[in-house]
Amino acid sequence: MILAAIVGLLVGLAAGFAIATAVGTGTVTAAVVTKEVAGQRVVDWLSANDVPATLLVVSEEHGLYKVTVKANATSVAGDFYVTNDGGMLSQSGIIDLNQTTSQLIGKRAFFDCLAIRGMMFFGSTATNSTLMQLQVFGGTQFVDRIYVSCDGNQTQSCVDAGITEVPLFVYENRTYTGVKTLDWFANLTGC
Repeated sequence: MILAAIVGLLVGLAAGFAIATAVGTGTVTAAVVTKEVAGQRVVDWLSANDVPATLLVVSEEHGLYKVTVKANATSVAGDFYVTNDGGMLSQSGIIDLNQTTSQLIGKRAFFDCLAIRGMMFFGSTATNSTLMQLQVFGGTQFVDRIYVSCDGNQTQSCVDAGITEVPLFVYENRTYTGVKTLDWFANLTGC
């Protein structure tokens, strides 16, 4: 509980640092600071927010400084990413844009294929099984191509259509119920 509170505080403070720096100065500083200065700025900023911390290591990753600190009150270590001008900070991590973009293109193509082949997914976010299926899909992005909601005003329409269990999948006039894997969809549809 205390660990979660400290991690939550660190995340909140990181967001506050970024906003305060961006809004407070009103300008963008172009001067590059050293790794040591960036690390010390994070420690100073945490201390100013009543989170005394010890600097563990600073490294460079993709044009940003990765600052690893440990909160003195606990043994929790956390990573912060600082712009090389020392002006902006994030604790949410680095996203590999090449890898992420490739994954998104593949995910979109998969759901486009399912839609073209006529797969339909009936579900209700009021059920754990539908939520689990959405997790298998990696979230709701692109699922709308095949998803038919049985929530809210649509509940009666689904009941009238004979849908008594969700998730329910319709493919080539056959129905399938229960949570399915991505491999199951690929094997069934050829996507």
